[in-house]
Amino acid sequence: MNSARAHILVNAGNDHSILRFRWSMIEALRAKGHKVSICLWGGDHTADEACTAADIPVKRLSRSHLGIGAGDALALRSFRRWVAEAGIDTMLSCNGKAIVLGNLALTGTKRPRSVVLIEGLGEAFGAQGSPIRQARAKLGLAGLGVALMRAQHILVLNAEDEALAKRLAPSKKSEVTRLRGIGVDLDRFAPTPLPPAQPPLKAIMIARLVEEKGPRIYAEAGRLLRAKGVPVELHLLGEFVEGGSGVERDEVDGWEQEGVLVYHAPRADVRPLIESAHVLVLPSHYREGLPATLMEAAAMGRPVITTDNPGCREALSPGETGLMIPPRDPQALATALQEIAANPTRLAPMGTAARCFAEAYFDRKKADATFIKALLPNQA
Repeated sequence: MNSARAHILVNAGNDHSILRFRWSMIEALRAKGHKVSICLWGGDHTADEACTAADIPVKRLSRSHLGIGAGDALALRSFRRWVAEAGIDTMLSCNGKAIVLGNLALTGTKRPRSVVLIEGLGEAFGAQGSPIRQARAKLGLAGLGVALMRAQHILVLNAEDEALAKRLAPSKKSEVTRLRGIGVDLDRFAPTPLPPAQPPLKAIMIARLVEEKGPRIYAEAGRLLRAKGVPVELHLLGEFVEGGSGVERDEVDGWEQEGVLVYHAPRADVRPLIESAHVLVLPSHYREGLPATLMEAAAMGRPVITTDNPGCREALSPGETGLMIPPRDPQALATALQEIAANPTRLAPMGTAARCFAEAYFDRKKADATFIKALLPNQA
């Protein structure tokens, strides 16, 4: 590919991915004179207004049956035909199912160039759990292996995913690059003053309410602290997820009634809640990429408490920008919160260090430049 105007396809799983994580990259590509199209394998149409206003074509395909059944075969053929007709030069695939289905559909073709972003492999790729989940893990890894066979460049966010990509991808065909996250808008998530360093210590957890993200660990830590009379106030913001390992609304209501935590419904702007907290907590044992909430909290000058878990451990410098605890350990989380509550003077220097860490590693502009270089390797 030379310096001529290129046609880039962003192949993703949902609207949220486009609006929250890809939009600045899309704007940067268009500012350079390139054309961008989007394919979404499902989604809730929340990106439609922005895409229409920007005159960005959007193709939507169903991924409701991943057998692969007759409906999926038709969707794959439709995608392959559409890519050829649109004259796509390079495809960036992100989100697990979009990576697999998009590259599977284009098996045997030389164009477009394929760039894959692995943002964490999720619970479907974990080795633990029921026989059904383990079978899903094997199927998912097999599908990812097929997708990576076609990729020219693979972007990953942590050391575990880097090792996996190098194991699954052809050794000489695919370049593998590890990023420190997909970045955060450092101007939008600007540092703000900490709340007064006086009791209670206010903590916030922001995550989808599934078992693997650790909401039950968080609640149990709150229960332990409450029993000991430690002045800590826990807040939880998250979207309920139906089925699977989702936490039910009744259970969260029970935590509130017990006085363990305060629940907040999902919202477009999480900055006011981060600003009101002394520390952000993510007790995840999910196969993360590099969680956005940890990057956002650091950018706003908030220490974090998170787990020694893929993706999470890359989001902090333990003891300097936050505290790292073992996964699945509510007692360790309670101890970490109690330690900070007993030593509030640690908050300000840790918060300042967190912002410096974010500026060094989580700048969205730097991440977007890496994406664009991978998409357009022959252009300056």
